Amino acid sequence: MFTSKTFLVCFFPFNFSTLQISEIELEKNIYRAAQVILENRVYELQQENRKKQAEQAILENRIHELQQENQKKQDEKAILENHVHKFQQENEKLIFEKAELELENAMLIAAQKALENKIATDADADLKLTVTKMIEEIKENCTEALGRSQSITKTTIQKQTVTVKKSIYKLKMKA
Repeated sequence: MFTSKTFLVCFFPFNFSTLQISEIELEKNIYRAAQVILENRVYELQQENRKKQAEQAILENRIHELQQENQKKQDEKAILENHVHKFQQENEKLIFEKAELELENAMLIAAQKALENKIATDADADLKLTVTKMIEEIKENCTEALGRSQSITKTTIQKQTVTVKKSIYKLKMKA
């Protein structure tokens, strides 16, 4: 049986040692080519890895930006909730002040009615007129404050109430 080497030697006058060297060179070239192919593949994989790392960095930056936006929105929401809470407290305070003013107004009306019933003589008519004017002025101030939703200070109402009480006391003393 003929091997490929024998066939070549028989038909082609080559030196066998030269043929062995050529085979070794061929194998070396094949290994070199395989090594170049592998090196090229490694380089391609490294490029893909770098590309994926760059994409990952972009995604991480975007995630960080979204987290910052989310934190900013949460901060804004907390600020708005704080403002709403303050407005609710202010509204409750104004409602309470309005109720106090309405109570003071009712007390002044009751005091006026009591004075009207108490003062019966013409001699006390001047005093009755003065007290009535003061009461009307206080009522107007209260009504205006309620209408404008502005608050009258409690001390102002108390001062006016004291003035009315003094006038009532004077009327009692005369009677």
